[in-house]
Amino acid sequence: MRILLQEWFYSISAKRLVASETHAEGKGHATRRRVSPRLKPVGVVPDGQRSILVGTLGRAFLLLIVVLASAVARSQTVLVSVSDNTIRMFSLTGQDLGIFASAGLNGPDGVALDRYRNLYVVNIFGNTIRKFSRTGQDLGDLVSGLNQPLTLAFDSHGNLFVVNSGDNSIHKFSPTGEDLGVFVSLLGTNCPAALAFERSGNLLVADICFSEILEFSPTGDNLGVFASTGLSNPDALAFDHSGDLLVSNSGNNTIHKFSPTGQDLGGFASTGLRFPGGFAVDWAGNVLVANEQQRAHRTDYSIRKFSPTGQDLGDFVVMTSQPRFLVISAPSLASR
Repeated sequence: MRILLQEWFYSISAKRLVASETHAEGKGHATRRRVSPRLKPVGVVPDGQRSILVGTLGRAFLLLIVVLASAVARSQTVLVSVSDNTIRMFSLTGQDLGIFASAGLNGPDGVALDRYRNLYVVNIFGNTIRKFSRTGQDLGDLVSGLNQPLTLAFDSHGNLFVVNSGDNSIHKFSPTGEDLGVFVSLLGTNCPAALAFERSGNLLVADICFSEILEFSPTGDNLGVFASTGLSNPDALAFDHSGDLLVSNSGNNTIHKFSPTGQDLGGFASTGLRFPGGFAVDWAGNVLVANEQQRAHRTDYSIRKFSPTGQDLGDFVVMTSQPRFLVISAPSLASR
């Protein structure tokens, strides 16, 4: 896809769009124009001794962007950490695409993608962060020696932040896995469970014990409580396409919504939720939520789907093992 874009931009460069040559003929000048065969000229605008050829480039370029965006959206996949020590992959229509990764997994929990779409998985029982390429190739442990890690998140600089439930801290690592020390230490009875970065760079931390969302500056300063109304054992965080924060409440089986400033926007969804855990937002704004408790009177689990407005769209997939966290991946335009 990157090559396609490069070729397109080359084809619409000034040298290909308008090629004007001015030749001296005695004391006068004559202008000769060449037009790229890919473009259909629709007019000529005089400009002194030169002319500018106006083509249908704008419409064609916009059409290409729409086509590319649609292709990327259709190729998105849902990666789910599962209690059977696997990462399973599903299409956006719910088709089971099989096991994406399993090597080295021991109690997989939180998942996150870096800018290159590599996947990082928390190993609760192994106390490590496992790394996989965007194709599922095992790249080994990025980080080890953690203290009962739960979830993780990347900041805009590619630094990795990990919740250590064993000592109630948030640990920070460089993009290469270098230990940058404790970012935040929540001593006492606080219980950090999930992380999400605001557009401003501030870090939001779900405290499952006090049922509140805490906010910290990029340097680790405690900015106080971001939100608490309507929360009951918050277990996961995600932003929708409008920048509003969605919070899964494992205590009352709901998804609650807050504005980017922490204003309470009320309940977002509840139908069909049973101990909701991790969730993600797809390209269309639909919300997929992992149900960590078996379905009523059944022995299986499900991932529930909701529209951007919270309308229940039913079970996205049904699974025999417990889903924990999920992330939505798409082909990367960067390479590494």
